[in-house]
Formats: sequence, C-alpha cells, structure tokens
Amino acid sequence: MMEHYATLLSASGQILTDKVGLGWVTSDPSANPRWKCSYEDWKAIGGSFELETRQLNDFVYALTPKSRSDALRVRNPSHFPAKVEGHGSC
Repeated sequence: MMEHYATLLSASGQILTDKVGLGWVTSDPSANPRWKCSYEDWKAIGGSFELETRQLNDFVYALTPKSRSDALRVRNPSHFPAKVEGHGSC
C-alpha cells in the first residue's frame, strides 16, 4: 500500500494521519496491541519509501516527498524495519 502511495504522490503532496488513528487497534480488546504505531514507527515507514516525516501539530503527522526525483523512486519494501525499537510493529 505505501509503495503505491509513494509512487503516486506528487512533489507537493502529503500523506496525512493522526496520532489516534495510528493507535486505533489498541482500543479493541481483541486487537493485537503490537499493531499500534507511534510517531517513530510512522517515521520509519516514511524513511523506507524516501518520504520525509513531519509532525504538523500535537495530533497530525505528514509524510512528504524529500524531492521530486525521490518521490518517483521507491525503495525495496524489504528495507522496511519489522519493528522500531521499543515500539509496536506496524
């Protein structure tokens, strides 16, 4: 999914999410708490696809292309870290 988004993202585009949305799985008692994501996880996801991570406010996070040429070049998804140390594994 992220590879597709990163490939189609324009040079001025953004992928937005919010703090609550990244951790939504933990609100359901049957959900695996390891599926929640932190800002550090979101940053690692973006880095795997040559996207820059920015925190727009206390709740909203953005992924943006580092440059126009980088936005069109997606790294191999196998470089995506399985888990950011001390956090869940998105």
